Amino acid sequence: MFVIPCKFTQHHSSLEESYVARSIASIRVFHPNEKILIVDSDSEDTTYLKRLGEISNVIADPAENRNYIDGALWYAYNKYPNEEWYCLLQDTITLKHSFDEFINGESLFYSLMWFSEVMTGPRELEYLDEMYEKHLKNYRSKRNSTVVGCWGPCFVAKKEILDRLKNNNLDKCVPNDKFGSNVTERLWGMCLEAEGIDIKKNTIDGNFLEIALPREGFNSKTKYHKKTYGGRQ
Repeated sequence: MFVIPCKFTQHHSSLEESYVARSIASIRVFHPNEKILIVDSDSEDTTYLKRLGEISNVIADPAENRNYIDGALWYAYNKYPNEEWYCLLQDTITLKHSFDEFINGESLFYSLMWFSEVMTGPRELEYLDEMYEKHLKNYRSKRNSTVVGCWGPCFVAKKEILDRLKNNNLDKCVPNDKFGSNVTERLWGMCLEAEGIDIKKNTIDGNFLEIALPREGFNSKTKYHKKTYGGRQ
């Protein structure tokens, strides 16, 4: 199952040109028969969902998700627990190659991209400490400030690894704002490392920081996806 959170900000008459419509269309090129779950992120105008739901194998859910991309993933996991895999993408991402080799791959998890970072910001570290203290006690001994983050977080994950992460309460660490969403990219990487997953080795489009700038050249350097920067919060 492909999972795409959507904060729809355009008038529904322009749906065909919207980020989410383009994302769906690109997935359909390479994966015409796979389910695509659109998780609405508390959009003011949700009339777009009816039209998306008319597309074959698209499930348009008025979820009122307020917890960014992480919230969409756990919403999908809880509502559709029998999926073998979940591919989590932003609605500003389109595919330019099949993901079959990762969907059918041996690894339990493939990051869309990853980045290395030494975290020094006191606000970020305070946020992480709060998550570890409240929810992630089983991972606490492995918490450190040098991280390999899961960009997005966007990925292909088998149900088995999500089961393990949920059993250790990662599903409770969902962000409420853009700052929290940024930090959870790091948190996913930390928790996956604690589970023995190497997201640098098991990745789809590699090291984000190597190709991040200049931004206008980013999409010419990726093999599997394109990213549009929408500037939304």
